[in-house]
Amino acid sequence: MNNLFAFFLTIFPVLIYAQPDSIHVKTGKLSLLPTMVFEEGETEMLPSGDQQILVMRYMMGEIPVGDSIYHEFKVKNLGSSPLIFTNVVPDCECAVTYFTEGEIQPGQYGIIAAGFRMKEVGKMRHILTILSNMPSGSDFIEIYAEGIEKK
Repeated sequence: MNNLFAFFLTIFPVLIYAQPDSIHVKTGKLSLLPTMVFEEGETEMLPSGDQQILVMRYMMGEIPVGDSIYHEFKVKNLGSSPLIFTNVVPDCECAVTYFTEGEIQPGQYGIIAAGFRMKEVGKMRHILTILSNMPSGSDFIEIYAEGIEKK
């Protein structure tokens, strides 16, 4: 028992000393990654395993049934390396998406756009999955609207 206690006292200071360096290395790596921020809407970071995902919620309001909706979301790269969108995937075939291709340099802006037709009366939600080189790998835009009768 005394040998185990002596071993613990020997190794414990090494564990404490090593801890700050490992945290610093992780922080250093993360600071080199791209970071995006949306210029409008509500945003929230949600836990997803070891990473966090960015969710942006945008309220479009009341839209007459049969009308088409198109909106461009302006995205800024706040990180220190280029941001690259690889795809923006809508949750249904009824939506059309567009995104800035190529590298969005630190401090620069890119666009993610979506368009769809309001098909029925009532509340609606569409989700766009953003695939990129962000640490999470995928982030999301949630679009909310309410279909109303045409006047």
